[in-house]
Amino acid sequence: MISRFLLFTLTLLLNINLTAQDVPQEVLQDKIYKKQFGFDANVLLNRFINFSGNNSSASPYQVIYRKYGATSNKRYGLGFGIGLEAGNLEPTALISVSFRFGKERFKQFGKVLPDNPEIRRWRAFYGLDWKTQLTVQHIGAADATNFTAAIGPSPLFGLLFQINERISISTEMAYDFDLTYSRFVSRNVIRFSADFVPPVAIYLGYDF
Repeated sequence: MISRFLLFTLTLLLNINLTAQDVPQEVLQDKIYKKQFGFDANVLLNRFINFSGNNSSASPYQVIYRKYGATSNKRYGLGFGIGLEAGNLEPTALISVSFRFGKERFKQFGKVLPDNPEIRRWRAFYGLDWKTQLTVQHIGAADATNFTAAIGPSPLFGLLFQINERISISTEMAYDFDLTYSRFVSRNVIRFSADFVPPVAIYLGYDF
């Protein structure tokens, strides 16, 4: 009788233990997010923190989209700018649009999140973007339009801090290599340039 009771108790405890182990794994599967949408948060932060200089204009892009993988992510960025100077001599309008796509590898480190042990607080990432940019400038007084197109690779390195399992902040630096074609009123210019892009932008990301 006692042996049957012990066998029943052992079987019941084993079943409870297996069930307790299975449930968190199912929950974790629901918490493994596959994508991220983010934007340059400098515009919002400048309302509360006075950054020196006009660093927000140096952001390589304003919107970012990531598609997560096991050890690397696909990434896409979109940047845009509109400027208008209504001076007495030469009123100038400028429109700029840039698009980039690439891939990044990442490494998680630091403490795990209490709600999701699959995610750690910090993530270092590095990769390569291919970027394009189109800029159109119209000078009203001269009734002239200048056109510039650029393309080139951009190796990058960045850090991401996970606030919770969905929300994160990140920044990155890059080195841009550009092949640029410019068409002015009286001449065409082709040039190659290389510029360092410091980590001045802070991106707010949301995983889903």
